[in-house]
Amino acid sequence: MGFSATIVTETYNYGSGQSHHALARALNAAGAAAVGVGGGSHNVLLIDAGNDRGTAEVVESVRAATGATIQHASVPTGTGYDTIKDVAASMCDTDAVAYLDGDCEPSTSPELWLREMMRALAQPGVTAVSGTTAYEGGSAFQLASSTVDFGFLLDNPGGSIGCYASNNVAFLVEDRRAVRVECDGLRCGCFIHAQKLFRAGTPVFHVSGQDALVRHERVPVLQERLRRGHDAVVVAKHDPTTVEAALLGGALWRSCTIGVFRFTRSQLSRDRVRLPRMAAAIGAPGGSIRFAYGFIFLLRAAEVVGIWGALLAGPSPQWNQSVTFDEAYSSAVESLAAG
Repeated sequence: MGFSATIVTETYNYGSGQSHHALARALNAAGAAAVGVGGGSHNVLLIDAGNDRGTAEVVESVRAATGATIQHASVPTGTGYDTIKDVAASMCDTDAVAYLDGDCEPSTSPELWLREMMRALAQPGVTAVSGTTAYEGGSAFQLASSTVDFGFLLDNPGGSIGCYASNNVAFLVEDRRAVRVECDGLRCGCFIHAQKLFRAGTPVFHVSGQDALVRHERVPVLQERLRRGHDAVVVAKHDPTTVEAALLGGALWRSCTIGVFRFTRSQLSRDRVRLPRMAAAIGAPGGSIRFAYGFIFLLRAAEVVGIWGALLAGPSPQWNQSVTFDEAYSSAVESLAAG
């Protein structure tokens, strides 16, 4: 392995239903990868945003089981998802940082996942890579959910991508520190961040194949769809050059249905292309594609509710950053020093 890496996970998703069991799986995977690949040069960093008493027990259990070096840092409750990622990058003393969220687990083996991500990151001119993410389970509904939430990763397999999976991504540390996410109003600003990286000359590249595939714990369906619809409006308002802005323009400024219809039709059209690619990426049965597209229609219809909610009521204050980067970073460093 050409350089050292810190594998970062977090407890942010406790607020959306992540379980201690899921965190234990993610930490075990991170620990196994660090020990199995690193030879002492890799470590694990857990950023704890939940202040849940059970988290420390999970950490100690994983340390004992894997023998990995796991740093457990705490940030204030209310620290944003992207701020946690920014803080983690600033705390790394390794060459690379790999993010594996607390509700995710590599599909094949942790060692193969880390080797594949680091292999891709070591290619000339590459500073950021993202694997594919899909939801757990083999049903047509899970295939549909994976397609609408992560199908964008397969638009240019093996090439540069305009957005990345924030739960399955790796960067060279110095390049990640140089370009923070810093996007208020979104639960996850991976799209905005990917655009910033592209403009900085450090685009994100996709890593295809099963070894770079991560499985995501299932999420509350309606809650996720409403959030995705909300985020489309926020992205459109944040960056007028985006496809979201072009398609939702009429709805944003004239409160009419035309923009929403155009946007949803465009999404469904792209889903039709992405669906067989996602089925191939995760090894889904060919017969499930026909049923999955019906579910995709329902999922996109639910997003329309979130779109209209954001258009009529405005962006939700839920995702506004109440904790600054400096506050979160200071808290994390102090918690590590205190042991």
